[in-house]
Amino acid sequence: IFQGYNESFEKNNDYNVNDLWIRGTYSKNIFKSPLRIGISSQIFKSSLGIKEVYLFEFSFGTILRLNKGGSELGVSIHQLGKEFDKKAQINMDTKLVFSASKELKHLPLNIFFDTIMLQGTPGVESFLGLVFTITDQLKFKIGTSSRKLNQDVGESLTKSILGATGLGFG
Repeated sequence: IFQGYNESFEKNNDYNVNDLWIRGTYSKNIFKSPLRIGISSQIFKSSLGIKEVYLFEFSFGTILRLNKGGSELGVSIHQLGKEFDKKAQINMDTKLVFSASKELKHLPLNIFFDTIMLQGTPGVESFLGLVFTITDQLKFKIGTSSRKLNQDVGESLTKSILGATGLGFG
């Protein structure tokens, strides 16, 4: 619960913010082929003050594992769904995602590349990520995206590069 403010920054009623995600996934190899298909569906409820949003959404896709070199190619469709509150303005534009990954043979490193096409939007977004496996329980992850090109903060080169770059441990 937070202290609420109006447009003039005067204190008014408290407000509460919360999200609830319930997600289920299933995937399976097609017969004994290197092709795997999967589906994910989820229910999402979000509350911000007196506004509430309910969504039902699902995604599906396929991955082809290439025998040589630990490479995978994938294609998936995301954000197919329905909103249950017609008062809320929800962006449920469908996403078409093309993915590739490569596990390096002589380094504990996996490289990922995704390209996303958003329905009703010209152009694409691209993402590049690296996952270094330190141990089975510890991984070092770093990634960046083409978003840094249109989210340039107009300051130093370092801030521009780091503006759409992520770093973490998993």
